[in-house]
Amino acid sequence: MAQNDRIAIFIVDKVSTMTCAYFFCVVALCGLVGIAHTLAAIVAWFSQCMIQLVMLSILALAGKIAQSTLEKILSLIRESLANQREILLHLESQGNQNALILAKLAEHNDLLLSITQAIKCEDDAILDEEKVGIEEKLTVIADMLTQHIINSGGTIPEVK
Repeated sequence: MAQNDRIAIFIVDKVSTMTCAYFFCVVALCGLVGIAHTLAAIVAWFSQCMIQLVMLSILALAGKIAQSTLEKILSLIRESLANQREILLHLESQGNQNALILAKLAEHNDLLLSITQAIKCEDDAILDEEKVGIEEKLTVIADMLTQHIINSGGTIPEVK
């Protein structure tokens, strides 16, 4: 930052305070003593000294307050955007997990459909009522489940 910029920032920081506004008001009132007490002179003094000196500090202070408020709003917006990004990433990961769950459910649904069809199929030689008893049917179904679990990379759950 250049030297002129630092000087300008220092002056603006010092002038943009209510203390400086009160000081300028006292200086302007001191100048009132030396003018003629005609209406035109008082109006000229008020417009040239009082308003210019006092309003300078007040307007600079209002600018600093507005800038501070905008910085706070921008900070809140940045924080909100960061939170929304985290939420979106979380929802995306949940969506990926849901897709995996749906794929597994579809696999299990296919298995259940094939088992149901095998049980209902009376023409099938393996599950024919005349050739196979109920215990053998359960053994065949258990073998089908075991084969499906092994093919899908899972483990066989223990029966308790």
